[in-house]
Amino acid sequence: DLNTARRYCEERLAYTPDPRVLYELADVLARQDETTEARQRATECRRAAALLGSERGKAIIKLVEKRFPELKE
Repeated sequence: DLNTARRYCEERLAYTPDPRVLYELADVLARQDETTEARQRATECRRAAALLGSERGKAIIKLVEKRFPELKE
């Protein structure tokens, strides 16, 4: 259920700005055809992942670029 997944992601983000959760929320929003908000969340995710400066951050950036190719730099 996409509404439940969205609510869960939003609750998790209230406690910690985890890039992976931002990605999950962006994906849910895109699947709900809320493309503008999905792109905003994907952009936030990309920024947060870049700040990690780790292999995990790089992997998340690749996920974002695959799911949202228009955000690829």
